[in-house]
Amino acid sequence: RIHRGRPTGPGECGILSGPPSYPIVTDKPAPGPSPAPPSPPSPSGSHYGAPPCLKDELAVQIEGADGTVCAPACAGASCPSDVPKGTSATPDCALEDSSSGDKYCALVCADVSDCPPTSDCAMIGGSSGICLYPSTGQAQMARLARGGTVINV
Repeated sequence: RIHRGRPTGPGECGILSGPPSYPIVTDKPAPGPSPAPPSPPSPSGSHYGAPPCLKDELAVQIEGADGTVCAPACAGASCPSDVPKGTSATPDCALEDSSSGDKYCALVCADVSDCPPTSDCAMIGGSSGICLYPSTGQAQMARLARGGTVINV
């Protein structure tokens, strides 16, 4: 117990009773920051991939077809030409949102071999189709319900 104004022995709180304490300094660097937590999946490096999409794309479903694709908006009649590896399908301003009139680009295919790996050529009219990725269950559908669009072709 500390008593004010009364010496209680060798220094207040025993400070004078032992060797002095000093900070320990070494020539070793301090430990670095801990690693960052893993980040969520990032969009693919090219247009027309599976969700999550690039900033200038919208995750879309096409009425009458099973699957999704990331579709950039048409710039006039032109579409981005960067396609996923292994793709021979042609980007085209082929989709229109019937409610807004907005037009979107998609990969137009004649056969599944034209589409990116893991996608399918969904035949939606005549001899041509659109490359779509299979929907992956509840998480995919929830994302599309919040931010996706159903396109009528």
